[in-house]
Amino acid sequence: MKPSFLGVTLAAATALSASSALAQSLNDQAYGPGQPTPSYAAPSATDQMNQAYDDQQQTYQQQQQTYQAQQDAYHRAREHYRDQKAAYAERRDVYLHDRDAYDAEYGSGAFIRYWRDHPGEYDERYGPGAYEHDFGVPAAYEGDQ
Repeated sequence: MKPSFLGVTLAAATALSASSALAQSLNDQAYGPGQPTPSYAAPSATDQMNQAYDDQQQTYQQQQQTYQAQQDAYHRAREHYRDQKAAYAERRDVYLHDRDAYDAEYGSGAFIRYWRDHPGEYDERYGPGAYEHDFGVPAAYEGDQ
């Protein structure tokens, strides 16, 4: 007897039904009954919103860390400036006292004339770079002029 078209269709449908049932039972064993296979499940709107929220939180945390680092750097720079300013004021007070005492003993302008000839000693007494700051010329070039 020749198989009819209806018989082939019925046989194919039975085979598909059996393979579908087998696939569902394997899925149930792996992921629990009634759960879709995770790799095939599309993210829900709630999942997408949660992911967007998590991304925003992460961005916010990074911005907070950056802001805190900038604030810390600012405070360190401000403290450094205050320290430098205090050190300069102290050196300046010593300088003015020495200048007034020297000029009183040797005449007006004697202090400047003396130190112009002794740039190395000036930096030793009033701090590194003081000669250049006060006279406007680096100590190394003073003798070249």
